[in-house]
Amino acid sequence: MSPKVYLMLSMSKIYQQQEYSLLSMIRTNSFNSFAFVGSGGQEPLQATDPRDKVFALLGLVNDKDSLEALGVFPDYTKSKEEVYTTTMAAMLRQGHISLLSICCGIERPNGLPSWVPDWSKPDPPMLQVVGDDDHNLYPTFNACGSKNEHHFVSPSRDHERERLMIYVKQVDEVFQLGHVDRLPSMPRAVSPVEWLDVMLQLTYSVEKPYLDVKERMQTAARASHAGMRFGENNMLKRASEFPEAMRILEEVYQSDAEKGGFLESQSALRRTLLRYRMMEFPSDMHQMLGEILRINDCKVPLITKKGRLGISAMTVEEGDIVVLVSGVQMPFILRPTGTRYLVVGEAYIDGIMDGEAAEDGEWVHMELE
Repeated sequence: MSPKVYLMLSMSKIYQQQEYSLLSMIRTNSFNSFAFVGSGGQEPLQATDPRDKVFALLGLVNDKDSLEALGVFPDYTKSKEEVYTTTMAAMLRQGHISLLSICCGIERPNGLPSWVPDWSKPDPPMLQVVGDDDHNLYPTFNACGSKNEHHFVSPSRDHERERLMIYVKQVDEVFQLGHVDRLPSMPRAVSPVEWLDVMLQLTYSVEKPYLDVKERMQTAARASHAGMRFGENNMLKRASEFPEAMRILEEVYQSDAEKGGFLESQSALRRTLLRYRMMEFPSDMHQMLGEILRINDCKVPLITKKGRLGISAMTVEEGDIVVLVSGVQMPFILRPTGTRYLVVGEAYIDGIMDGEAAEDGEWVHMELE
């Protein structure tokens, strides 16, 4: 019996044994979370009609009544865009602000607002992972500081599309992107050592004082991992030390210590990169490789005007703004469109992930479209 047939026949039994919210069920279809189908393995749920990515789940969830009160119920007179927008708005009202993390990418020919995920497709990879409760993201960051309760104004409709107000603070602007080549065998990923190389190069793009070369390397190593790595039981955790990445960078600088200057160091780094590409990676480097490959999936490195290294979606552009969103762990990249803003995606911005930029300055409402 195929896994999909097994799943279809087992659905009622599976969901009679446990209760799930619509958020949990929709997470089942996300990029990194798949429906368990017993010994047959794991496969994402599929739907011929994209509206059934929501409608088919409503009979299985434990929050059906509250969702219906918020306008989420089977109605096949509505378009896919209307169904997904109403569903996202309802779950935001329920407090599931973390769903904004799967809103990624400006090119949206499907007509959805930029703050609404397209659940007919696999979700883009997130920087964090979804916890066992399907509600919270881990490891925990707190970029919004004391503004850790979500505040948003219900969506409004004009003659074109739905809009949403969020409470934010603009803290920076994207200054430069790092150019990276995707791997031929993994077209969404970047060679981990090239990723580290580009991160280091970006530190020279904006004037920012570093205590010494070691601090510059530590910043590049930390940002290249988005400040996290695998710990016990292969669980992601916050981290400040990245010895494997530092080993590569220190080897480069030691080999070129007499010359100094970025051009010479960059040349030495290129030579080291070539050597690492030609040789088999030592076994103690394997964890670093896996960590960076996970982070750079569909992502690009960047540096802000204030000299902060970061990572965000492949669709980010120079001039996009960096904001903190109340109730959201990660910073976000938005793109101004006149008086409104498009969601580009979540971001790791080194140095502001624990509320360092949240407390001083003005928080305002911005309208998303």
